[in-house]
Amino acid sequence: LLSNLIVRDFGSFDDFRSDIESAALAAFGSGWAWLGYDKKMDKLIVSKTIGAGNPLTEGITSILTIDVWEHAYYLDYQEKRNKYVTAFFDSLVNWDFVEENLKLAIETNNAE
Repeated sequence: LLSNLIVRDFGSFDDFRSDIESAALAAFGSGWAWLGYDKKMDKLIVSKTIGAGNPLTEGITSILTIDVWEHAYYLDYQEKRNKYVTAFFDSLVNWDFVEENLKLAIETNNAE
């Protein structure tokens, strides 16, 4: 399900990854990059927020979050946020968990 929606909504996994990595790197200062499910549009979207921002305020359910506050990466990566974001995708993402989050977001949308 997740891989099919990524291809449908972004064109390819590589395009999705490029979009979310760009969002993570563009979050000035402390922030977040998100893969979310937009229930109104029935599609996946990438967004970024700064500080305490959250896509839920826009009706978007987060299914994957990249924390780009310095506390998330500084000890291991210093100021090299780009290396942290790459490592996040290459080593940290639990795609089964992301898929479960997506299923829950869709089920919740269908129940409303």
